[in-house]
Amino acid sequence: MHSEASTVLTRIVPTTIDGVNVYPTNAAVLALEPTQEYQWDTVHLPTSWPLNIYYVELWDAYNKPIAGHQATKLISHSIDISDIDASLTPSLRVVIFQPAQTLAPPSDYAVDILYHSYPNTHLFILFSLAVALLLILLVWSTKQKKQLPYLLTAVSSLLHGQFISPYLAVVSTVIFAGMFGAILGSFIGGIQIVYVLIKLPFLMGAALVISFTTLLMLSWLTGVKATVKEIWTVALNLLAITALGLCSLSTILLFYIIYPLNHDQVLIATILFFIGSGLLALLSLYRWQRKLILPVVWLIVYGLVFMQLGWLLRPWVGVIDPVHGSVPIARANSGNVFSELVHTIERIQSP
Repeated sequence: MHSEASTVLTRIVPTTIDGVNVYPTNAAVLALEPTQEYQWDTVHLPTSWPLNIYYVELWDAYNKPIAGHQATKLISHSIDISDIDASLTPSLRVVIFQPAQTLAPPSDYAVDILYHSYPNTHLFILFSLAVALLLILLVWSTKQKKQLPYLLTAVSSLLHGQFISPYLAVVSTVIFAGMFGAILGSFIGGIQIVYVLIKLPFLMGAALVISFTTLLMLSWLTGVKATVKEIWTVALNLLAITALGLCSLSTILLFYIIYPLNHDQVLIATILFFIGSGLLALLSLYRWQRKLILPVVWLIVYGLVFMQLGWLLRPWVGVIDPVHGSVPIARANSGNVFSELVHTIERIQSP
């Protein structure tokens, strides 16, 4: 994939914090576009600066130290920053600390920060998949529209642990997952409500489409005696049960948003709600086939696909882009969901 290398030129503006001489640069900001992926690369400091004297630190848009780049002794004029997720940290500052009883850095205060950008093929693939699923759903709906008057009865059946038709399961998933998505989007409000309302049902359906072949084969290997159609119907019903569980938790989520909790806390709460709703669905799966290994296998396969696809479709809770002043429908791709979960928990635990 062709990568375009670019440089952000920043300049250090000396200042004093708590009586200590500090040399921070102005912020280097990436104007993230969803059609592009971005990767931080290297910080280039002036070669005239002596080494092993000063300390260097990287700050985010909120002037908080970036994990893994707290104050360390300057031992090279080039600093590798490729580990910093550009989609989560599109703005950073280089900060030089001058130890007591040392000379100030030379006056050539220009600092170059290199990054790479390249086309976001992941977003194109997801968009194509979304269009395909929508067309399939529209065609299917024209043949199944007579079932719609029975939607309330179908919901009642789900609440009583009974499976419903595939079409009504899909409609229930779209409605109830959409309601939960709209509440989640209200953390930021505005167009983010519409974004998440649309993205969440798509995420649940797309994750099933991607993982279904694996789920089918593993179900047969674990001794499930059912046809492809029967397993597909069960899978759609599990999505509907999950969506119904999420919808029932919407009022609690809204309470957390109004309370208010911060972004990371709402994100963790949302993940816990998904886990709880998913476990309800897996309980129904176990009731269908009394095989304990089956829910475990489905949880692992579908869960892994769901989590990474959700990462590609972020933001969900939403963080306002410091450049555009808004929340995009999708962020540039970088990193993965597992490392970000670890970082989120670390941020929550830090004072």
